[in-house]
Amino acid sequence: MVFLATDPDFKVCKMRTIFFRSMTTFQKSCPQSPYDALTMSEDCLYMNVYVPIDSTQPYDQVIQKKYAVMIWLHGGGYMTGDGMESYMGDVLATSEQVIVVTMNYRLGAIGFMSTGNRFSPGNYGLWDQNLAMQWVADNIEAFGGDSERMTIFGQGAGAESAQLHMVSPSSRKVGVNQTILQSGTLYGFYDYPDQETVSSELISRTGCSRATSSDSVECVRSLPIEDIVSGQDGSLDESVPLQFAPVVDGSFLLRDPRNLLTLKEMRGWKFMLGSNSGDGTPYWDTVTSVNTADQFRNTIRTSFRDSYGVASDDVEFEYTEWANEYFTSDTTEMQKQLFSMYTSQRYNSQAAKLAFTAGGTLTDVYMYSLDYPYQTTEQQQYPSWTGVMHGGDIPYVWGDIVRDSATQGDNPEASILSFNIMKYWANFAKTGNPSMGDQGVLTDVEWPRYRNLHRHYLKLDGNDISADSYLGGKDTAFWNFIMPTLRVSCPLYMP
Repeated sequence: MVFLATDPDFKVCKMRTIFFRSMTTFQKSCPQSPYDALTMSEDCLYMNVYVPIDSTQPYDQVIQKKYAVMIWLHGGGYMTGDGMESYMGDVLATSEQVIVVTMNYRLGAIGFMSTGNRFSPGNYGLWDQNLAMQWVADNIEAFGGDSERMTIFGQGAGAESAQLHMVSPSSRKVGVNQTILQSGTLYGFYDYPDQETVSSELISRTGCSRATSSDSVECVRSLPIEDIVSGQDGSLDESVPLQFAPVVDGSFLLRDPRNLLTLKEMRGWKFMLGSNSGDGTPYWDTVTSVNTADQFRNTIRTSFRDSYGVASDDVEFEYTEWANEYFTSDTTEMQKQLFSMYTSQRYNSQAAKLAFTAGGTLTDVYMYSLDYPYQTTEQQQYPSWTGVMHGGDIPYVWGDIVRDSATQGDNPEASILSFNIMKYWANFAKTGNPSMGDQGVLTDVEWPRYRNLHRHYLKLDGNDISADSYLGGKDTAFWNFIMPTLRVSCPLYMP
């Protein structure tokens, strides 16, 4: 399976066989670090279909209901994650009467290794997603699903993937025209390192450097999967982990995705998108490594010198608290500003930029911000000022907060918010409007459509769900409207 396009015969596999396997046991995850042969396998391309069956009715009556379908693409930076036990769709499906589909797709080198030529063009993980979506379109009516109402939704890299499917000619044929992007857009496509360089490094680490690209790829392909994973995570030679990601391959992606965000390409699509107030947590180690003014300055310069050159100094100026005379000696305040910088630049501003771009094409857009953290064990690792961590939306969307009715009394505000979020998400899948269900029933708080004039979004903050404008305020304006005008060709000198 390594570095080969997904087997087209998959989409004509017997539906009943896949259905019963998904009902009896979860399948293994795709190989990733740390590798575990007991829970991972190259034979990992499976999906789960959650149907809100009323056990009091015959199954042949259930499947005549034509449920809206929500297809989930998991996150994990294209390196980790799965669509199995990590995302149990039973609560969302039964609570909101929708069909929920989860899937695995290949990760890391086996999912995205690209040598920039026909020997390993890359994007295999995206093709896995594409073929799974096509299978759903072809077969979901047998489960009671409505193939005319299919929504793809994802978080992080899963959200990036969802939008890449929007601009891929291969995926547009599937028939999906709605997407929910949670803390990720295709603008994240440009945050990854050069993939040919990454692939060359893996080839070198695994001892597969050969005279031709074809021979090098064939060598890597022949390796045991654990050796490939060890090569990409750096454990073979104690080097830094490698980051694999999608590329413009001339097949799945024909050209630069930014050039595909046009009226023609986005016509007919509907969006829901947003971010969490503390989405910057993937950069937490970088943030907490800063203890001095010099480290504050160098961290900013290192983060943005490739994108902005000497204009990186303007970022430092923007995020320095000039009114605080003790700022350069206040470690906590410097770390807060860096955290705010990463949250805004990597997430808030990218979501706002996409909403603004899509809004200019008269596409239906609904934007949100999640501001109420649910205190999971992982969330509690961060100080309260960080807000909702990256991925902190998952327990709300998937109903993990309300799965055990006994725990709802522990945090009733979070439980109510989870029910509201599931309702908004499912309504969008059913009608294209998060405020209206398929029976015309409206939510208590109306979610206004995004318009470039007012730039409305819905603020999800516990019981305080309300409409607001201009997500991220001046920080978003700084990244989307000020910094692009300051880009210069002069590189930044760092001694």
